[in-house]
Amino acid sequence: MFYIIAFIVIILPVKPRLLGETETVSARYLIYKDAWELFLSAPWFGQGGDTWRLSYRAIQSQAYVGAEVHSGYIDLLLNTGVIGFLFALILLFVTVIRLKVSCARLIPSFLVLVIHSAIDFDWSFGLTWLLIFWLPIMGGECSEFEIPQHPSEKRKRKLLGSFPLRKPTAHLKLWKYPVLMIGISCITAWTVLGFSYWRANHDFEQALHTVNLQEREHQLKSALRWNPASTESALLLADFLPSKAAVWLMMNSLSHSPGHPELTWAIAEQHSGSEDPKQSALWYRISLSRDRHNAEKQTQAVYSLADMARKQWTAGKERAAVHTAYSALEVYKSYLHTVEMQLRNPHVRNDRDFRMTLQALQEAERLKSWIQAKNAHFDATVLNNSVFFIPLVK
Repeated sequence: MFYIIAFIVIILPVKPRLLGETETVSARYLIYKDAWELFLSAPWFGQGGDTWRLSYRAIQSQAYVGAEVHSGYIDLLLNTGVIGFLFALILLFVTVIRLKVSCARLIPSFLVLVIHSAIDFDWSFGLTWLLIFWLPIMGGECSEFEIPQHPSEKRKRKLLGSFPLRKPTAHLKLWKYPVLMIGISCITAWTVLGFSYWRANHDFEQALHTVNLQEREHQLKSALRWNPASTESALLLADFLPSKAAVWLMMNSLSHSPGHPELTWAIAEQHSGSEDPKQSALWYRISLSRDRHNAEKQTQAVYSLADMARKQWTAGKERAAVHTAYSALEVYKSYLHTVEMQLRNPHVRNDRDFRMTLQALQEAERLKSWIQAKNAHFDATVLNNSVFFIPLVK
């Protein structure tokens, strides 16, 4: 009777989530579907750490919010591929075997950590892995609280214990030294790597709370020296540098995090400020391809390119102004197409409030009128020029 009551108490609040009556199930279905397609693009070795966080805005089929993939297993597949995933499974299998031998009472705790991670992002936290690997250590203490065994089991253990153990041969002893050296090397490397990440994060946190601008710049440079892959430090430090130096810094950071949405957007903004229409149009398109369902960025790209076209015309660069104007209209056209695709299905998710903004619509109309006023007739061949070449990121 107690178990029936417990089952009813548990199943009632969980039933809507299991049957799909809430937004959680539909969102996770979309996330899993998009993540699986992303996994198939690099199935064997994965695409490195934070694959989903950096890529989901570029590949998401609908405008949902989901910086976490909500499955530790899928996250491992995305980051490390099948090869790394198998290594993790072997490690978990060895852990459960160890628990079965030393302390079977801890296996349910192990299963909770392993099974729940299939539907949530538990494995994104180091504490979860620490708990998983701490369980076998706890299992070693079970011998102090063993349940009394049957007399036959005691006799069997006594009989087995009466046979002398064979002494290890010299050949086996020789293997201890390479293993010891490998262990020391790994611990040393992990210690150095952990310290460098800690120092970089410490300098970055100090920079966030520093009022003096020169000191803040110095701390951000120190953070990048300790961790060159820190995109947050690079983005903040770029504000203190001239345009060319800032672009170089962010391009270097982009080599550590290819396709990073915020880095590509910051590069586009830097080119926009430097009055480089070709590069600005190119990087706006690259950045928007990495974050298609961002109405604010789409609007800003149209506005910036249109404003740049008018300034070029005023400066006497008529041909360049026309090219830039068509680039702005092409960005707007892509923006409009994405919105129309979103509106075709009335039941589509739109957690990010992706829509056509009034500012973008008005700016596109003004730009069309401006082009007509300048007698620059729409010609599809104008778009087939070298404005949208792809740069080589070194």
